[in-house]
Amino acid sequence: MECEGVRAEMLVLASDPDREGEAIAWHVLEMLTMEGALKKGMKVKRVVFNEITKAAVLRAMEAPREISGTLVNAYLARRALDYLIGFDLSPVLWRKLPGSKSAGRVQSAALRLVCERELAIEAFHPQEYWTVEAQLTKDASNSVSRGGFRARLTHYLGEKLGQFSLGNSIEAEAASKSVGEAKLRVGSVKKSLLRRTPPAPYITSTLQQDASTKLAFGASRTMAVSSFHQRFKSVGFDMESDNCVDLRVGFLGIPFAW
Repeated sequence: MECEGVRAEMLVLASDPDREGEAIAWHVLEMLTMEGALKKGMKVKRVVFNEITKAAVLRAMEAPREISGTLVNAYLARRALDYLIGFDLSPVLWRKLPGSKSAGRVQSAALRLVCERELAIEAFHPQEYWTVEAQLTKDASNSVSRGGFRARLTHYLGEKLGQFSLGNSIEAEAASKSVGEAKLRVGSVKKSLLRRTPPAPYITSTLQQDASTKLAFGASRTMAVSSFHQRFKSVGFDMESDNCVDLRVGFLGIPFAW
């Protein structure tokens, strides 16, 4: 195609008539343009036909058009939904529904969620609200860092405050002044037991995600570090010893602890 592009007067792209076909035509044109394979002033047209017959091809050639940016954008949005939702949902289907192959085709449901959220954003009207908080200590000589705590005003003038109960600075200042002039006391103390579960062990995908987010590592570097660590750990090396630290720095340029 590059060789013919130098001599031809027109380039006709006739990939599939759907969104993927439109994207293929767009990608081909982009690649040829980047490679400089198209001579200056060459016409580029797009034709579509649904059957490979002489009559269908001739009718398509009589009505060439430009590449549709709308169809290309629709393909890109569909691909993004596959990456964002479909690829994460596929492992769930594999576990819960034996025989399922992929959840890559979930664009309709996901697109509805995106559209509903977009409509909610467009219909949103900003509304001002204020909160009143106080830094409390047992007596004035103690600081918050030495046994004090922060409290938020939840009831005012005998009523429970909602999110928008204090709608402007005047109301907030009045509430703040009332709190400042009042003598506060602890009415009750409630103790509760909190349970925390440790995070799940790393798998390849979560390891790469954390390494990218926290250390700015690419996937290949992450797997190289993991392989390096497992290889030396398995033969009994102390990964925190000075020798291993020097080895890590020399091999991977990573001077931090595992």
